Amino acid sequence: MKISGIFNEPKIEIFSYKIKLENIRENIFIKLDSEVFEHFFLIVKDPDKKIRALLTYKTRIKEYIISAGKEDTSNGTVCGEFPGGIWEFTVIKPYDIKGEFAFEVETDVKTEKTGYNLELLKSDFDKKYSSEKKWYEGDLHVHSNYSDGRQSFETIFNVIKQKEFDFLFLTDHSIVPTQFYKSEACIIPSTEITFDNSGHINVFALKDFIDYTLFFRDSDFDKKAEIIDEILKYEKMQGGLVSINHPFHPETPFTHDIDMENADLLEVMNSPYYYEEIDYNGEAVRFLDYLWLNGLKIFGTGGSDSHKPLKNGSETVGIPLTYIYSEGLSVKNLLSAMKKGNMYISKEPGTRIKIYNNDKEILPGNETAGRVKFITEAEENTKWNLVKNGKIIITKTGKRAEFDFDISEGEFYRVEGCRTEDGRITVYVNPVYNNIKFQNKQTWKELMSKYLSEKKEDFI
Repeated sequence: MKISGIFNEPKIEIFSYKIKLENIRENIFIKLDSEVFEHFFLIVKDPDKKIRALLTYKTRIKEYIISAGKEDTSNGTVCGEFPGGIWEFTVIKPYDIKGEFAFEVETDVKTEKTGYNLELLKSDFDKKYSSEKKWYEGDLHVHSNYSDGRQSFETIFNVIKQKEFDFLFLTDHSIVPTQFYKSEACIIPSTEITFDNSGHINVFALKDFIDYTLFFRDSDFDKKAEIIDEILKYEKMQGGLVSINHPFHPETPFTHDIDMENADLLEVMNSPYYYEEIDYNGEAVRFLDYLWLNGLKIFGTGGSDSHKPLKNGSETVGIPLTYIYSEGLSVKNLLSAMKKGNMYISKEPGTRIKIYNNDKEILPGNETAGRVKFITEAEENTKWNLVKNGKIIITKTGKRAEFDFDISEGEFYRVEGCRTEDGRITVYVNPVYNNIKFQNKQTWKELMSKYLSEKKEDFI
């Protein structure tokens, strides 16, 4: 059975198809087809209103199996029994797309085993992969060929193993990973909400599909920020964390006017690539300083945003690496540490950070007072900047640097590492601070408008 439709209206469009399916023994086969390669998606619900598949059309994988057993169930779907009755297939177009789409549905087709042996939506977020209190490293932002990436889960799995990651957050566009390979690393089901090219948001640690049919009730594109806010509020109530991604990226800058109470993190280091015409990571760092100066407690994070290897074949997963200090390796502990800002991000190999307060070791993101010392190390010569309330006050160059200072009330200090040849930021360490009154009660556009209207020299 083939179903087709056409996007031709300048508004959010929702197409819902009810298909009667009876006496299914083994599986449901779905094949996606579209003349446009864009971020719109298909949601499949069984007669019990349970989501059985969430698929994006901006993918290089077009065929999916919802199976009775987990061995041959596709990523993006959930296995289980097949209640007979009306199955609902809903296509949602979240931004201005023109063109035809289609999908095919068959039942009880011949399949092959996928090889996946880890059901991500059944993950135990309390499970400890290690009980050691230490710095753990991994990548918070990775794409596969299940959305617009060009790398398979098998490739990503091999990189995790080769680079000995402790954790990996899978963040394909708007969908939720349901299957992967068992790994010694902690694999966290997440998503990058992508309703257009005007802003992407990671939601970390999902326990279930996002039911977009509950949130897309209005056809007006101008209501999209409200839709995003509703989704973020709901997912935060479920225990997820929210990161605003690459806000100054030249192709996908963030412009949605969301409520900043719904944001936990700002991605300040994104991708292994450099755009020569714009230092969008550096701009994100400066904007995060501005948020702190305006009383918003949001910590910096990073991610490779990896979609494919470099032209020379080098893997991009893990560039940059995010280091998280956690009291044991589990999803729950990682999220807690991220929320508190106990992390730093680095493109420099072998980066190590230590912070002391009156000779006692503390962490990035900690509130503190008195005498503070930062010690930074990397394998390559690096230009290290000590930044106080958004202004660089001391610069040192070398593989190692130390900074000693007294921190007063209302102040925050952080350290950044930069390439010696052009000053591009390669290391970001979250601030330590002393008695700052925080209040995240502004919207994105309010803050961005103020930021752009003020001279950057006032706080750089």
